[in-house]
Amino acid sequence: MIAYNLQLWDRYFDEEAKTVYAKHGYYSQRMRTKNADGTMKDVDGVNVVAVNTEACYNMNFYLLAQRNDPGDVLAWLNETLHGFEQRGEIAVLMAHHPPGDADCLYQWSYRFRSILERYQHIVRWSVYGHVHLEIMGVAHSIKTKKPTGVHFWSGSVSSWFEVNPSFKVFEVDTKTMLPVKSHTYVLDITNTPISQQGWKYSHEITARYNMTDLSPSSFVSLAERIRDNEDVALLYQRTQSNGGTQTYYDSCDVACRLNLYCSMINTVYFESKDCMGLPRFDIRNDPIATMMELLSDPWVVPI
Repeated sequence: MIAYNLQLWDRYFDEEAKTVYAKHGYYSQRMRTKNADGTMKDVDGVNVVAVNTEACYNMNFYLLAQRNDPGDVLAWLNETLHGFEQRGEIAVLMAHHPPGDADCLYQWSYRFRSILERYQHIVRWSVYGHVHLEIMGVAHSIKTKKPTGVHFWSGSVSSWFEVNPSFKVFEVDTKTMLPVKSHTYVLDITNTPISQQGWKYSHEITARYNMTDLSPSSFVSLAERIRDNEDVALLYQRTQSNGGTQTYYDSCDVACRLNLYCSMINTVYFESKDCMGLPRFDIRNDPIATMMELLSDPWVVPI
């Protein structure tokens, strides 16, 4: 897979990124944009950081043999962001597994969250995949509980499972690199005849949810409206699968809304469970996450 990706993304990688990615599956480099003639241009002072989150995936059985920072991913991330800070640079971060998902192990995701909090002025926003749903998560300070960043979970161009394929386009402020708009395009294979199917513009997040902007505090306000208003909760649920049937429900009661709220205001899975009043380890109701945490996650120095 790494060798294939190196070929697929060759025009976007610089030489150092190729070397690091070939060895570890993660990399950082200058952000590149495409000119009108198809050539690539580096953006001064702005970096892309791609994190290999297989290091936290609870179904990655190689982790059973590694008890402290598998692949040195977190050490590399911390060092990389520190270097950006020293040089007065900023970054956009991307990864496959969202740290707030049940599939991402606690000891890793907690440390990842700590690093992003430390460098919240460097990492302007982050985007993830894996769940195939359009979801947002708000990171909070460990000590002060203030919102510090937004994690955008993007939908998928595949239809697995019972979702409409989708992709996102972000508008950013070119001076700060903060996102100002998030647009979603959808291929409606659920409700549209095959002869009429095609990629169509669906929505923009601030307009869909009546938000002032894409700041962490605005998403906290959205989470509170989801918790308190069933109509907003249903809109958010149905948007997750972009018209697909996986998250299409006719109602969302108090427990349902609390689940959505807690998932949005946390970027560590165990803390989402704390918010919902659920035990962190629960063999009966959450067997896979519980077993893999117990088997894969006893770090040498646990939190």
